[in-house]
Parts: sequence; structure tokens; C-alpha cells
Amino acid sequence: MMLALRSKGRTIAHKCNFLSGPGSFAYKIAFDEEFARHSPGVLLEIENLRQLHARPEIRWMDSCADADRFMINHLWTDRRTIQSLVIGTGRTPGGLDVAAIPLLKWMNRTLLRRDLLASN
Repeated sequence: MMLALRSKGRTIAHKCNFLSGPGSFAYKIAFDEEFARHSPGVLLEIENLRQLHARPEIRWMDSCADADRFMINHLWTDRRTIQSLVIGTGRTPGGLDVAAIPLLKWMNRTLLRRDLLASN
């Protein structure tokens, strides 16, 4: 599902959603910075919600946004908890791989932060 907001023939915002059965996922939204004071992304998101509510086959949509996003929190008032699970298959070295994930994430955050601080 692709949406666009245009003014005088010029595209000032675009949005892409993925639809799958009764659900949908907001993938990307972008807007022309030149029009930022008019909030084209917000206007397009409002139109997105209007169109979704007009489609009874779509029963839910995940905004795919961080929980602390100001714009999304004001437009999308309902929440659904989504969780990722990683489960080892019992095969070698699957259990070790799964057990190492928290350590690898920590190392990635720590090393990436150091790299970012060093490059500034």
C-alpha cells in the first residue's frame, strides 16, 4: 500500500505499508524537509489511518515505530506488545549460538559507541 501527499503537483510526503491477511505493517514514511513546518508526514499518517479504517479486511496495523515516538504516540493510541524469541534447535552449536546473543549484542553496543565517540 503506497500513499503520497502532493501539493501543486509536487510530492511532499510518501508512505509505504505492507499488507498481509488481516494485518499490516507501516514500513517507511518520508517527507520533503522544505515543507516540514506544515507537518506533511503527520497529514499523510492521518490519511493512512483513515484509509485503513475504511478497509474492514485490515483488522490491525503495527506502526513499527519505537514506543517513545512523539508523533506516533499521539496518532496511534492503542498498543500491542510484540516480542522476539530466539530458541535453540538442540543441535550443535545452536545452544551456544543462542546463549552468546546477549554477549554479542553488548559487545556490539559497546564497540559501536566507542567507534562513534572516536569519530567525533
